[in-house]
Amino acid sequence: MLADVIDHLVCPACGTAIHLADGSVRCARGHSFDVARQGYVNMLTRPAGTADTPAMVAARARFLEAGHYAPLAGLKEKRTPVGPGRPEAGRRATTPRWP
Repeated sequence: MLADVIDHLVCPACGTAIHLADGSVRCARGHSFDVARQGYVNMLTRPAGTADTPAMVAARARFLEAGHYAPLAGLKEKRTPVGPGRPEAGRRATTPRWP
């Protein structure tokens, strides 16, 4: 899933292109961001102020696995155009599928 969007992202520290490398996201200038076990990348350049505890991560996983978000994700998938603000014939934007 991250590989599907990596080409659309830039390094938040310097604005250069980024790529996946050995469990992290890196830019040519050496900035690096770790890929979490859950598959996301925190690309904040300063502390967020709070961090998820293991209990919070587990609760989020249970919530997503229970399908509570599925109706909203399905609606978003149907309404999101492909490309930067323009739909393309025969194609639909995709919404990430949760495990």
